[in-house]
Amino acid sequence: APARRPRGVGRPRPHLLTSSTMAHPARHRSRREAAAATFLFLPALGAALGRAARDRAPRDGDAVAENPSLARLVLVLRHGEKGAGEPSNPRLSAAGEARARQLAEMLRAAQPTLLLASEYHRTADTLAPLAEACGVAVTQLPAREPARWLAALDRLPPGSLAVVCGHSNTVPDLAQRLGAVLVDLEDGPAGPQFKEPVHDRLVLIVRAVGGGAATALELRYGTPSGSDH
Repeated sequence: APARRPRGVGRPRPHLLTSSTMAHPARHRSRREAAAATFLFLPALGAALGRAARDRAPRDGDAVAENPSLARLVLVLRHGEKGAGEPSNPRLSAAGEARARQLAEMLRAAQPTLLLASEYHRTADTLAPLAEACGVAVTQLPAREPARWLAALDRLPPGSLAVVCGHSNTVPDLAQRLGAVLVDLEDGPAGPQFKEPVHDRLVLIVRAVGGGAATALELRYGTPSGSDH
């Protein structure tokens, strides 16, 4: 296996576009207006991903040869709002279940290749409606073992789409390992994390062919959440 580069050495700097930088370059628009604009954009994104899925699907029963020029897409998000059940492993609240259904409605046409969640109920439950709609089982890996998540994503062929659901304190780290640096975070015990109670951030990471710089687009989806809207 090729030797791994030291962290930060010889690595192309990732490119990041956020809903904030797109929606209000001079900070003239409110977060709520930006969220509304993003919500209107998301159906178009889902449709575009669906067209890409149809383009890569087999036709007339014949297998389609891998196209190594196709990038691998990874959608990374935090789980939906959690309920008041078992503190260490709660299920989703009614709001979280509604968010999970909104995610499924948006992405069902995209035909994801992999649905990846942690071992906790709230991440798997967030992806459950999408799994049912697409007929793809949710793969669960330990939240504290990011190397296994990266290995699963690295095994995907070109042209794949993975939807990855993690936690407030694991999504920023995973995004960085994939080549995207997120903004608007807060310091947590284990490092940068999503602010509470934000659950509507969705990051699309395009993993370039040949190890080039990743491109990331951050969006808001579903019902706006958090005090920053």
